[in-house]
Amino acid sequence: GYVHLQLGNWQRAADAFREAHDLIGDSEVVDVFMSSLPYYAESVLHLGQLGEADSLLKSALKLSRETGSRHYEAVSHRVLGQLLASRSDFGGAADAYDKAIVMAEETVSHLELGRIHYYRAVMRTRSGEVELGQQDTTMAQKIFSECQAARDLEKANALLSG
Repeated sequence: GYVHLQLGNWQRAADAFREAHDLIGDSEVVDVFMSSLPYYAESVLHLGQLGEADSLLKSALKLSRETGSRHYEAVSHRVLGQLLASRSDFGGAADAYDKAIVMAEETVSHLELGRIHYYRAVMRTRSGEVELGQQDTTMAQKIFSECQAARDLEKANALLSG
């Protein structure tokens, strides 16, 4: 599912995550749920399934907090920011992105930090905070370049140029 998510194949990503969760069922394989729930939520969010994304994110946040996984809590807050921004709740989205940035910095999750800056830039640009959006985009570009994350860098470059 993760590969399809990064390629922008939202339906294939959602299907793969859904199938994995169906196969696991009610087992106690917490790691699989914790590591995939926020990405599953992101894939259905891109498909416009906001209710399902919201439900998955609630589970993802609860599980990441219970297990003390700051990395996946940061990912969950980033996706929550995307969800709230899609609902034009820019204040809530900004809060979610701010929390995600603090957690990503604490966990030294450099690539995720770049993605948080990218999605916050998208939200800021959409909400009319163009200069702040450009600052976040520039930060995302710097991080993606350092991580050699070509696909992510391409998206950030496109955001800044257009």
